[in-house]
Amino acid sequence: MQKTLVLLLLASLNASASMDFKVPRPRLVKARMCCAFFPSFELKPIPKLLNHIVSSFQEQGVSTIGKYSFLNRGGSEKNGEVYTELAGFIDTAHLRDQIDWTIYFFLQIKNAKQDLRLKLPRSGGKVGVTLKKEAGLLSVDDQAALAAKMAYDGSVWHEILTWFVPSTPVGINENFSSFSPEDLFSNLLGTQIAQEAILMAAKSEESFDLTKFEELVNSKITSRLKLFRAREIICTQDAMRSLRGLWWNPHPSSQNSRVIKRVTDHHGSVTSKTLKGDGVSLATEADSLDNYFEFVIKPKRKISKKVGLAQKTINQRDFSSMIEFIELDMQSVLDSKVLSFY
Repeated sequence: MQKTLVLLLLASLNASASMDFKVPRPRLVKARMCCAFFPSFELKPIPKLLNHIVSSFQEQGVSTIGKYSFLNRGGSEKNGEVYTELAGFIDTAHLRDQIDWTIYFFLQIKNAKQDLRLKLPRSGGKVGVTLKKEAGLLSVDDQAALAAKMAYDGSVWHEILTWFVPSTPVGINENFSSFSPEDLFSNLLGTQIAQEAILMAAKSEESFDLTKFEELVNSKITSRLKLFRAREIICTQDAMRSLRGLWWNPHPSSQNSRVIKRVTDHHGSVTSKTLKGDGVSLATEADSLDNYFEFVIKPKRKISKKVGLAQKTINQRDFSSMIEFIELDMQSVLDSKVLSFY
């Protein structure tokens, strides 16, 4: 789950003649807290602020998820779990975080005149990404796809690192949330929504700024939740409770055994999980896009030592082997009778 401390190196720059994104100056932002995958009454000793149930429905005339804004600077977002009949649980904080990252990477790609080295927030160690100048010559469609892949790969690293160490200075142990069943799907969905909004913006004859992009994103979030048949808050609560002992453990021996069902299948496609079984499948972007960028991550010593990394730095191509280690590690700490991988 993405507890994002986002350092976005965005200045006020124009992406193209038809796109005028007026973005904030660089700043360190704690954009959103997302939620733990179990009901709030089961949270002790985890802070209750990590768990929220929301709905995409208008209740008493007010949207219970609020409206997306870049880095949640508007402060109107209400994030948490939404249960949908077709796509299972969706974590709106994960979804919105990846929208932020996708537009950030797109603007960097769009303006790449030379090879770039982007310094990203520390996350399980020093993190950066190299971007080749050739990315700036791609078509807008390919640039948007590349931005989506970069954002999604970054979200996969977050799931990896939270198994080992806290991802924020607050220091809350987050391995109970690593690869929760809704995480990867919510992340990937966010990148795809942002990608669609970017293409609509890029192909529009009308010049518009970040506010217009946010409007497009909000429209697409609403459309997706309707398409997936999002349910009311009480239905989401009931769905969560019904998974007691199946997806989450009411009597964990440790924090990292709270979540029983983990979804670690991250490559090629990601399939959501519903109460009835597999739900919607989303395809990840083509591996060929790796030719234009590379994450450069120097993991903390604790991670390197535990995984047995020989090299000092890793990139997105190393994620699969690290996830394989995590799966084995999860098996060793969770009751094998109730553990479920997908």
